[in-house]
Amino acid sequence: MNQEQNNTKGDKLVYAIFGGFIGFGIAELTSDIVTYSGLLSVLAIAASGAMASFFLRFCYQPGAIFGWYMDLLEKNIRDNPKSFLKPFFAPLGGCMYCQNTWVTFFFYVASIYKFDLSWWYALPCIFLSHLVLSIIDKEYS
Repeated sequence: MNQEQNNTKGDKLVYAIFGGFIGFGIAELTSDIVTYSGLLSVLAIAASGAMASFFLRFCYQPGAIFGWYMDLLEKNIRDNPKSFLKPFFAPLGGCMYCQNTWVTFFFYVASIYKFDLSWWYALPCIFLSHLVLSIIDKEYS
């Protein structure tokens, strides 16, 4: 019974996040939200980066579509004592949180001109993405 309550709580959280972003997206596309436009855009980018990182972790599991990628990283980088790429194992997929920094950064760069954001929003966006990712990871792991 406790597991069902946890799933219901997590489902409500996901529905609230998706509903909020759909609402903000519709509002952004249909009206001129000037005051909070930058903040809402940063929140949307951060949540998108977090959800993409969580999805990538799912795809990297053995037997999943990118399971071969983790095998390649582990064999050629982590387990190879002569590899000069050892410091890059975590950002390339060895650590979900380390990879989230780069996924969110690339999401930010891809959408910076669409939302007319300053580069000063990049770090808060990455911090918010880590926060959303830790909430999602806590609820679904």
